[in-house]
Amino acid sequence: MGAPKSILILRAGTSAAPELGREVARRVSAWRSAVGRAAGDVAVHATEAPPPRISLVPFRREGLAMVSVRAEPDAIGALRSGLAPLGRIEGYRVEESVPRARTATEPAGAIAPGPALVTLFRKHPRLDRDAFLREWHGHHTPLALAVHPLAGYVRNVVEEVLDEGAPAWDGIVVETFAGHEDVRSMVRFFGGPTASALRALPNAIRVGRHAARFLDLGTIENHLMTERVLG
Repeated sequence: MGAPKSILILRAGTSAAPELGREVARRVSAWRSAVGRAAGDVAVHATEAPPPRISLVPFRREGLAMVSVRAEPDAIGALRSGLAPLGRIEGYRVEESVPRARTATEPAGAIAPGPALVTLFRKHPRLDRDAFLREWHGHHTPLALAVHPLAGYVRNVVEEVLDEGAPAWDGIVVETFAGHEDVRSMVRFFGGPTASALRALPNAIRVGRHAARFLDLGTIENHLMTERVLG
């Protein structure tokens, strides 16, 4: 099985800035050098630029970083210590699945060419966990893959909240895109594989209606981020 996957969310208490992503990546690289084989590949996401003020997705504007890693608890503790001076850490143990893997061509540690949409969410309060997972995995994931121009899609089911006072998310999703226009343009974002203008509005309605069926939309967080994979 290997080491469990953990996600550490760092709330920097600042607005988006390039320095956040660079500093988190620097500290994570130093940690990987120190622990060696105790850590596998690490993904670092960060809000390095403010999102568009007018967009299809209601993006948060705060400075946020997210570190995704497989490592044992002792190694995760050392990583936490290295990141702690940068802000408040909210940790989660998750179960990962990858409906669509991104094919990386950039060198390890480089910023991926397109943006990442990171979404933190809770299930709809009327659903139990099994019904929530059926809606998410069985219905919403195929819909997202059919509608959005996704270069990659990583699902993380939250199994345990590791920090007292951290938001009790049920899921954390990372959707990656080839370019920023794929997120900014309604036709590109909702238009299906051919970016059809005729399909965009009906698709947007389908996605919104289904999201309202299984998510607590009043608590959802959307963050437009960069992605670095430290191989």
